[in-house]
Amino acid sequence: MTKRYQVLQRKLRELESLIARLSSPYPAIPSGHLAEIAQQLVFSRKLLSAEVASHPSKPHHLAHISRRLDRLDTVFRHYQEHHDHDHDVNDDFPVNDGLDAASTCSCTESCLNDDGEGEGEADLGSELCEEPEEEMFYEAPPRVVEEEEAASVEEVGRVVHETRTEKGGAEREEEGDCVWGYFGVLGGGLVVGVAIGAVLTGFVMVRFSGCFHYIQHQGFLIPT
Repeated sequence: MTKRYQVLQRKLRELESLIARLSSPYPAIPSGHLAEIAQQLVFSRKLLSAEVASHPSKPHHLAHISRRLDRLDTVFRHYQEHHDHDHDVNDDFPVNDGLDAASTCSCTESCLNDDGEGEGEADLGSELCEEPEEEMFYEAPPRVVEEEEAASVEEVGRVVHETRTEKGGAEREEEGDCVWGYFGVLGGGLVVGVAIGAVLTGFVMVRFSGCFHYIQHQGFLIPT
């Protein structure tokens, strides 16, 4: 395993750690760190290109690293598109076009010199080929989250208002039914009372009508 491949592995882990912070709801990544991430992406690309050039057959472990690097680059570009700073991050910190080639080369040489001279290649083994891939997820910026939460609150408020309106209408309808039922019972009682009163009145009139007739005949008797 070459020193260049070891440096590439280490840089890839550092990039994964930095870009993982971008997926938090409030990453608060300074602009300088964004430029550093962009430079490290370009630097890792150059290391990978050099490693692929030394292996014309492009082994499986290099293809695996290339996929991981592509995924990190996609997540970083997605974050740049939704970044809510006052300036356009894509214009200030381009990932592949706006970097000084000399500074990138010097960074490459520095990293290689820190690790010493390249050693002979050894068998990479099956462990490198079977290294599990870690999925990177990007969460929406705070503004998008707040808009979604506001929409959810508005929807809940609308449902609650409709529920209360329907409940109030049902209660008023139930109260109306109770009032009409009360008047129905009261009206029925009045009708029964009037009927009973009429019967009693008729009975009294029939009872005392004979007495009046008898008194009337007694009053007109001719004396003998």
